Amino acid sequence: MTIKLDKLKSKAVSVFLVLWTFALWLLGGCASAGTGTGELESASQQNRSSGAENGSATSTRQALGPVHFDWKSDGPSVVRGQVRAILPTGKIFWGQFMQVTSETVETDYAPYWRGWNPGWYGWNTPWGTYGMGGDGYYQRFVTHYSGRVIATLRAQDGTRMRCRFVLASPSNGLAGSGQGDCQLSTGEQINDVALMEGQRQWK
Repeated sequence: MTIKLDKLKSKAVSVFLVLWTFALWLLGGCASAGTGTGELESASQQNRSSGAENGSATSTRQALGPVHFDWKSDGPSVVRGQVRAILPTGKIFWGQFMQVTSETVETDYAPYWRGWNPGWYGWNTPWGTYGMGGDGYYQRFVTHYSGRVIATLRAQDGTRMRCRFVLASPSNGLAGSGQGDCQLSTGEQINDVALMEGQRQWK
């Protein structure tokens, strides 16, 4: 009788361990996902007023409508994933995002700089000039922007988009929500971008 009880206990423990391992696998393998919105503005246009002797130039942008975002993490990772943006015209951009951390290496950033200045130097507001080129730009960028998210997207016609987000809770990634802006290679801007966790729309 004692032997039978020991066998039953052993089986029960084995089943428990299998179920517990499976539950941990399910929890660990779940990807977070969400949506977001932003406002598209036209490329900057220089207008010249007639008040001054030679006219003074002012920069203006035109509101073009809302932009929809979807994003999902790569499995349980909160620092990398995929992102999609749909302009008011229906034009779709696909790409990837990455959270700036001390663990990322310089080569991880190569896809994000492609087509732009390294560190996105020249696109300063509101992140300042810490991403400027030259020796040591990479370390300055990582040190100052650790915990923030960068993204690079591309449309079918080759138009590029870059985005940057400040996270409300860096340990939770975009699932903890993030706010920022984006810029197209054609000059348009997407302002007041807000990303949050929720059900993404793409299949």
